[in-house]
Amino acid sequence: MRQQVAESETAQRLMEVPGIGPITGYAFRALASDLNGFKCGREFAVWLGLTPKEHSTGGKHTLSAITKMGQTDIRHLLVSGAMALIHYHSNPKAPAEAGWIDRKLRDKPKIVVAVALANRMVHVTWSMIVHHQHYEPTKCCIG
Repeated sequence: MRQQVAESETAQRLMEVPGIGPITGYAFRALASDLNGFKCGREFAVWLGLTPKEHSTGGKHTLSAITKMGQTDIRHLLVSGAMALIHYHSNPKAPAEAGWIDRKLRDKPKIVVAVALANRMVHVTWSMIVHHQHYEPTKCCIG
């Protein structure tokens, strides 16, 4: 697996994203190799099961829990990576930057923030793969 990840340029680029390591990069390479079939990152997030169910009636929109349908392996790896980022940011030795994660943790439980962060990671990874780009922390607020 390490050799295949080292040989894959896509997996190497994905590992630049905070919260994505060699196992997740390998899973993307193996299970979601062609992302050009998705119009946007949201469609890819839906395929992974990382989007909330929406119940709308009479102009009132209500979001509930994630669907948990779709590609479970990559979803689990992304949520685990997001939890690792949250634990890193909650460490007193972590950089003192008040970012998106810190703001969300004030209002929501850790697992809810982890799923939302995993959803953001999916949008970033989709864009990186489809547009053949490298991770740019200034354009993204993952970490």
